[in-house]
Amino acid sequence: MKNDPNSGALPTRQRRSEQTRDRLLEAGYQLIHEKSLNDMTISDVATRAGCSVGAFYRRFKNKEVFEEALLSAALQQARELMLNVFETQQNHEMLATEIVRQTIARHVRFAPIYKAAILRAYIDPGRNTAAKQHGRFLLEGFLSWTRRTLGRDLKDWETTRITMSFQILFGTIINALLGRPGPFLLDDPEFGDELTITFVRNISTVFETESVAPTR
Repeated sequence: MKNDPNSGALPTRQRRSEQTRDRLLEAGYQLIHEKSLNDMTISDVATRAGCSVGAFYRRFKNKEVFEEALLSAALQQARELMLNVFETQQNHEMLATEIVRQTIARHVRFAPIYKAAILRAYIDPGRNTAAKQHGRFLLEGFLSWTRRTLGRDLKDWETTRITMSFQILFGTIINALLGRPGPFLLDDPEFGDELTITFVRNISTVFETESVAPTR
């Protein structure tokens, strides 16, 4: 029986291909919690997914592309969650707190592939990685939410304050992930609590009743 082109169903071959790709990604998520990214081989991934190495290479050019796909898929799910938060949240402190909470949680859960992506970005600063795209998504989403909430365009200093607050947030998390300088580590409750306080405090100056550029 032929597929109805108007039914919305994928052709059998395409559907099976996507199912295989999903199994490979799921296998990757499992394996990064069992062994280091360097030790994880393409053969490991294919075996765990129940397919051949050839099936892997038909969907991913190499291991680096696969790692980026792992991060992209994880961040796509995170974007869908945050879109709902941006649409429903009405309090800037609660929104800022949720952004910090989710950002830390993702970096902890997917630490190996985040580290690999960050190191590749250091080598090639112009590279448009999934992590960079997600960072821009969060920043632009918050700026748009703020304009909508305040009912006006943002002043230059307000845009700068929000942008810098996000840069501090991302930079602090990346430093904790790569350098682990301490005393608080990325998965310590105190790290999240204090970073949330700092982020909310910086952001809140934009939402004061009379928003005036802070004196230097």
